Amino acid sequence: MASDLDFAFLTVVDPGHPGRRIERVTGGLRLGIGRGYAQWMRLIGYNDAADDPVKCESRSHRFRVGQMVFFCRDFRNGTSGGPWILGFTSRGAGTLFGVIGGYQQGGRYDWASYSPVFGSATLALYRQAEVIA
Repeated sequence: MASDLDFAFLTVVDPGHPGRRIERVTGGLRLGIGRGYAQWMRLIGYNDAADDPVKCESRSHRFRVGQMVFFCRDFRNGTSGGPWILGFTSRGAGTLFGVIGGYQQGGRYDWASYSPVFGSATLALYRQAEVIA
């Protein structure tokens, strides 16, 4: 299903320093592949109705094969693409486990949001983005 592949990766290259990884300057999240459905995580998003980020800590659950769900209020339109982060630290480190999107374009209700499960298709796309860099 297309909703199971509702994510993308962007490769950023510093033209003045070819091969230099931006994460060394800005910090970044590790990619979490094959972590299953149920995880305790931190979520961050920006909805269309607020200037400040919406934050929540919640447990993810299996919604159906290839899709996870979490339950937190106020994740409305605009939060699509918001990270699902495992082990988030005060230094901004952690593991990217999912992104708001997927089923029903991320959710019909503001209290339930969805993510595709990161598996082999996710890893293949990530490796393709790395090669381009």
